[in-house]
Amino acid sequence: MNMKRRVPAYAIPAALLIATIPACDTTPPKGLAKGPMVQMVKPDGFTVVWYDHDPKATQCSARAETGEIFNVRSIKGDAAGRRVATFKMLDADTQYTYQLGDSKSHHKYTTRTAPPSAPTAADNAGSPSPAKDKGFRILAFGDSGSGDAEQYKLAQLMVKENPAIAIHTGDLIYPDGERKDYPAKFFDPYADLIASVPLYPCPGNHDVRTDLAGPMFAEFELPENGPEGETPERHYWFDYGQVRFVSLDTNIDHKTLIDVIAPWMDKVLSDPGPRWKICYFHHPVYSNANYGPTRKLWNSIVPVMEKNGVQLVLSGHDHLYERSYPIRAQKIVEPGNGIVYITTGAGGAELYAPKETPIPELATVFESSHSFTIIDVTSDELKVKQINIRGTAVDEFKIPHRSADHSQTDEEPKEVKPAA
Repeated sequence: MNMKRRVPAYAIPAALLIATIPACDTTPPKGLAKGPMVQMVKPDGFTVVWYDHDPKATQCSARAETGEIFNVRSIKGDAAGRRVATFKMLDADTQYTYQLGDSKSHHKYTTRTAPPSAPTAADNAGSPSPAKDKGFRILAFGDSGSGDAEQYKLAQLMVKENPAIAIHTGDLIYPDGERKDYPAKFFDPYADLIASVPLYPCPGNHDVRTDLAGPMFAEFELPENGPEGETPERHYWFDYGQVRFVSLDTNIDHKTLIDVIAPWMDKVLSDPGPRWKICYFHHPVYSNANYGPTRKLWNSIVPVMEKNGVQLVLSGHDHLYERSYPIRAQKIVEPGNGIVYITTGAGGAELYAPKETPIPELATVFESSHSFTIIDVTSDELKVKQINIRGTAVDEFKIPHRSADHSQTDEEPKEVKPAA
């Protein structure tokens, strides 16, 4: 059951918002308990979530080009002081200010609306290739919610990378995903990030220990477009520019993965419009550390991802960084013809060492420090690098866009031998 208490959203016309961004003061205004956190960034708007000690202490507003302040009044919230405001009718791929404050002081923040959505098949009909966009940057990490110094230090490095969106591969809060731990283990370390960058999480095994990740769903505003009959927000998808993202809760049983999740994924991923398809979930398909590979995924969702041309999968669970070769039908194939699997589970919790005997599917392993993943998206390629806690890239590679349709499962993949 979804325990989130919904709050009415109040729309502000686009004409009342400015696209010129002044210097921003990100010090939380008086009376603000947690946040702000940007969510659900779309081409035509975004949502802001925050918490008040006093329901009358903080208002959400936007500044017009004339300098006049327009307040969102009568914002209602739940007993925990949670507030939600949604800005709509905005311009795509444009930076805006929003501000929180009382009648005496306002604190300004910035965020950017999403690029135009991926073109549909009809948009591309008759065109030799889709129109190119200027690209954007994805931040991905997981297994972060320790509250330790390493988590806080890594968070500051993440901000410096200037991502457009962030993906979290699960285990936001250790040890049990409890709501009381969100301030110290999520809102405080990522305050500078989430005030501007929307973060989309999936549940980890520690998150589901409390009410099957109920606290996570209560904190975030996520798409409610998952399989019918499943808890809203547990599985979802969204488009950002030319990328279709699909998020799963892989804590569920094998039968549900086959009977419910796989058919839903097949429908979501079969859309030919998005140029790139990226899936993320907590448990790694291929790993060689503490937990190893998640075999229940091999015959449930992996065939669906291969059939529909997914290029990249992001996971956590094992606390280190691992990258596979491109893989299809459990064979190592040429770049661009298979799925690259990344374990990015070194976000702040205690690190795991890889097992002594390597597995052939993995191209790179890095376990000596905490790290996070950066993905630069263009029409032609995904450029990926792993950044360690010293701000140094420890792995860099590219995924070229497929020049032809290699998604058919009856096509024999060309197996390649990895370099010695």
